[in-house]
Amino acid sequence: MALVCEGTRKYIEALQYNGMLLDDFKANPLPDFVTLGKAYNNIAGVHRNLGNLQQAMVNYEEALRIKEKFVGKNTVTAANTRYNLSQVFLDQGNLDKALEYTQHALNIYLQKHKKCSDHHDLAKCYRNIGVIYCRRRMVDADLGLLSKALQMQINTTGENHLHVAVGYNDIGVVLREKREFESSRQQHSKALEILEAKHINKNHKDIGLTYCYLGDSYAASGDHTNALNNYALSIGSLNEVFQEDHPLIGKTKQNRA
Repeated sequence: MALVCEGTRKYIEALQYNGMLLDDFKANPLPDFVTLGKAYNNIAGVHRNLGNLQQAMVNYEEALRIKEKFVGKNTVTAANTRYNLSQVFLDQGNLDKALEYTQHALNIYLQKHKKCSDHHDLAKCYRNIGVIYCRRRMVDADLGLLSKALQMQINTTGENHLHVAVGYNDIGVVLREKREFESSRQQHSKALEILEAKHINKNHKDIGLTYCYLGDSYAASGDHTNALNNYALSIGSLNEVFQEDHPLIGKTKQNRA
């Protein structure tokens, strides 16, 4: 139920439901610690989607503590939470911590997925490292990693997958930084095509974010009319998903200005 709520972007309901689960687990004299760790992880994910990064961090850290104590440090489930923490650090702009947690997760995944060189867990870590390099303006290194991650994802899930759309958007951002604006927009357009085919409701976070990326690319190339049109589409989509004070809406409005 909690994941269904989150999947339909009913974040508040998902948060309340997971909170009730957490209360039940705490009241149990012999709690299921594996499920308890998952509950903290779910709550953290909802907080991150809502832009409550500090609360996301607190709950992911508690999930990691439980998982490492009761399941094991070098396990896929612990690595998953380390990766989730790296995403929060990335959202906060703490690139050193984001890289540290991503590399730790990657080392575990490499041990656990030796027989599957294109596993999604490996692809998402290479993608994360590529994004970190992009933030550090290491555009050649990050483009190579992001292209590698995208190909691994395509090999694993096929072309028309949401994670593939994320990969196209990442590469589009790097190409914009390299001032290859037409190629940048082609990548974002590929992402948008996948996302609009997958989501019946066009007011979706990832769709809104893709329009923002397109706006950024047009703005960087001096095409302010198309930039404003795409920013308007982005804000319209995001406003249907989040409250007005959400960081993604604020970022898009700032870029538009």
